[in-house]
Amino acid sequence: MRVATRGSNILDLVFSNEVSMVEDLKVLEHFSTSDHNMLEFQCVLRTGSYDALVYKYNFNKGDYNAIKSVLNDINWDTVFDSKGTLACYEYFNDRIYELIVRYVPQNKRKIKQKFLWLNSRVKKAIRKRNKKWKLYNATKKGY
Repeated sequence: MRVATRGSNILDLVFSNEVSMVEDLKVLEHFSTSDHNMLEFQCVLRTGSYDALVYKYNFNKGDYNAIKSVLNDINWDTVFDSKGTLACYEYFNDRIYELIVRYVPQNKRKIKQKFLWLNSRVKKAIRKRNKKWKLYNATKKGY
């Protein structure tokens, strides 16, 4: 909230760990006899699904003979001559990436996520909660 909600002060806050979860934030008139303004906002909890395409390299079907041939054709002594360790590493890494792009096919996978709000951060929090619940149940005493 970046608007004053009590006189010229900002006293009322809306906390969310997802910025897109709070929409249409409005400051309204005073509530009854209070000197605080009311806040109105929409909490977005979409439950639809979406499809995403993910491309992954299929290293099982790579043409490693072609990769080996290209790497054998490079005169590494002249390439690495008078270069530092970082420059040599970057050159080698760039060549390997180019060869992967050229000789390793990609698989296209469609991923369907059922709940838009169920992102990796929420899943991690759920796992953490479940782990703590199991620990609590394992260590609690029967009072």
